[in-house]
Formats: sequence, C-alpha cells, structure tokens
Amino acid sequence: MRKIIMIAINIIALFLMSSSDVKQIVVGVSIIIFCYLFLLLNYTLPNRNYKNYSVKRIGAPILSARKPFKVKKIATYKVNEGVLTEKKWEDLKLVLNSFALEFLHTNFPDVEWDSQFYLMKYDERVAGAFMSIGLYKNLMFTEKPISPILVNESFLYAVIKFNDFGIIKPVVEHELVHYALWKQGKKFGDHQEDFENKLLELNVPSNNPENSNAYGFGIERIETENGIEDTLSLVIPPSKSSEKDYKQVLETYINKCSRSDD
Repeated sequence: MRKIIMIAINIIALFLMSSSDVKQIVVGVSIIIFCYLFLLLNYTLPNRNYKNYSVKRIGAPILSARKPFKVKKIATYKVNEGVLTEKKWEDLKLVLNSFALEFLHTNFPDVEWDSQFYLMKYDERVAGAFMSIGLYKNLMFTEKPISPILVNESFLYAVIKFNDFGIIKPVVEHELVHYALWKQGKKFGDHQEDFENKLLELNVPSNNPENSNAYGFGIERIETENGIEDTLSLVIPPSKSSEKDYKQVLETYINKCSRSDD
C-alpha cells in the first residue's frame, strides 16, 4: 500500500513540475524532495515497528567454559600482533571461501555461497557469528540480503600459529549451517529444531549441550605484564565427558601445538 501511495504522489509531483506555472513547479519539486527524504530517513534510522533493521548476531559457538561443557587446556601462548597481518587474512579468506563452497556443495547442494567472511576483533563471548539484518520479508525488495559470517581474530591467529585449519573448522561449519538453513527458508537459529537436527546429522558442535556430540575449541585472551596471552582449549560436550572419550583427542592437540611452538 505504501508503494502505491508513493507512486501516486510522485506522478502528481511530475505532473505539477511539467506545468508552466512556477508555483506548481515549486510545489512539485518540494513533493519530490519530501518523498526522497522520507525514504532516506525511513530506511536509515531505527524503526520502532521493524526492529529487524538492527544488526542481530545469531549463532555464537562457545569460547570459554560453560557448564555442562568440559574445557581442557591445550596450550598457552603469547600473542604477537605481527602474526595476523592483512595479507595473511586475505590469504585465509580464500581458504575460508573455498571451504564454504566445498561444505555447501557436499551438505547443501541446492545452496549457493554468495556471502563473505569478515574478521572481528577479539570478543570473549563468541567464536563466530552469522549476521542478518533480520526479517528480510519486510525489506523493499524480495531478494534476501547477503549475510556475512564473522570469525573471531583469536581463532585465525591460532590457525596461523599452529598451522591447523582444524581449530577454526567447527566454528565455520556451525556458522555455515546457520547460513544454509537461512537460505533454504528453514529455522536457522540456535536451539531451533531444523538447526539442531542438522548439527547432529553433520556432527557439528552445538551451543546446546544436550545436542552436541562434536568437539570444539575455545580461546581465552588475557592481558599480562608481558603482553597479551591466549589459551587454546578443547571444548568437550557432555556426551564425551569421561576421560577415555577425549584423552586421545586432547593429547593429539597438545603434542601438535607443542611441536608448532618449538
């Protein structure tokens, strides 16, 4: 209805502007300016009726210990600001995009990867996030907006330091499931049935402890007298709570990170 009214007003304004009467031309121009100012304000300022235009973070794999997940330390290391350079990030983006294409082709063959990965500053609350401007049905046009996936810089730092994409793999898979289900028009949020069922099917870590059979990783960053330090840990779901279930995985990563740190 709003579109029809706006079109009608614009037609009237154009009619007035085509007149030879200066007053009518001024009125027509004023209407046009008012209409475009209205559109600009309506789609750039917060709208109380459509909270979907505010950015919403959806799906954030755990970073630190949250019961009943068990967290076991793998390695602590000093963060060197010169390691994660812009050039290395651009190289890693190519790897991430290639992984996204392969993951979607294998698990969601009908879903096209038309988004991007972005690097976010360290945030102790999230390892990654799938961003959406909300209920795209309320946008002016019918196409779905491209929603990026954000990854926490501490995970990319660890990937570079230990030369192991596996550290960030669970995070990326988790976010790609959000993305794929969103593109399919299914329930893509954490704790929603479609999403949780797909995580179980693909053996991808969930934030729901009762629905997670896969290992993940957590990174805690602290500032010390000697600089910034990260601690990489194995995040163990309740289904793997006994030591015999996770001991081999933990030892494998402790040994791998020890060799890389030498």
